[in-house]
Amino acid sequence: MSVMQISTPQQINVRQANYSSLKKSGSALISELLQHWNTKPIKYCYEVRLGKMLQNEPSTINDTLEPYLRSANVTWKGIDLSDIKEMWISPKEKLYYKLKNGDLVVCEGGDVGRVAVWKDEIESCYIQNAVHIVRGKSGNSNKYLYYWMYTLKK
Repeated sequence: MSVMQISTPQQINVRQANYSSLKKSGSALISELLQHWNTKPIKYCYEVRLGKMLQNEPSTINDTLEPYLRSANVTWKGIDLSDIKEMWISPKEKLYYKLKNGDLVVCEGGDVGRVAVWKDEIESCYIQNAVHIVRGKSGNSNKYLYYWMYTLKK
């Protein structure tokens, strides 16, 4: 019969953080943070794009009618595709407002801060101005931000 050996923290050299040392966060949401934690404004870690103002008719002959997301389409369970509307959009705007797989779609209108992950449910889809696209920069995780925002809202 084999006996399982359990290592103590001293045997595996676990570094213990000083959890009694706190600093002011500078945020209204979280008053204090651990001293050794670093913080940055979200704009340094994520690209944030506000959506396009609605356009009821084409402004040039090159504009096309395309599907877009609005706050009503964004739920905590994902994107609701049951009522997708269309707007006129130019070729240049398509490059800027097009959703990419893995983008966070964040509400500015309605339930502010509600967020869902875009999973390429529609081949080409864009965002209206009550919604933001959020994309991680330099290896920052969209999933991490999603769960952080979910935790704050719930």
